[in-house]
Amino acid sequence: MADSFEWGTSLTIKLDDAAGSLTDISDMVNSESLRTTYDMFRIEGLNSDDPERQHGMADLNVPLNGFVNSTTEAIFGPLVGNRTSVTKTFAASMGVAKNSTSDWWYTCEMMPLDVDISGDPTSLQTWSCTLAQSGAVTRTSVEPT
Repeated sequence: MADSFEWGTSLTIKLDDAAGSLTDISDMVNSESLRTTYDMFRIEGLNSDDPERQHGMADLNVPLNGFVNSTTEAIFGPLVGNRTSVTKTFAASMGVAKNSTSDWWYTCEMMPLDVDISGDPTSLQTWSCTLAQSGAVTRTSVEPT
């Protein structure tokens, strides 16, 4: 019998902190998405009525958002208003099977595309960031440390 589905049983998001250590920020994330797109090439001959499309390069973008605390401020705060060429190591496990013996981990280097820290004095401070793939994405059952 297949494992039953249970929301949020093993969602884990890890990202480099200010010191470069892979840090679990799962408890401070309230929304995430692993979004892959492909460039499409249109191939057709002269006078062709039937164009063919083929996949080009794959691209992973990860929009994240969550709550500001000392951990997330130390990760995202220095990126506000500062362009950087430094990548951040990103690891995510989107395991959905209850009592699963192994979850799949997606790991890669990511460039921060945008960072936003918002809120007002009477509300909970929030952050959002979109990360863009820089290099190969690995998929493994071994949890990165």
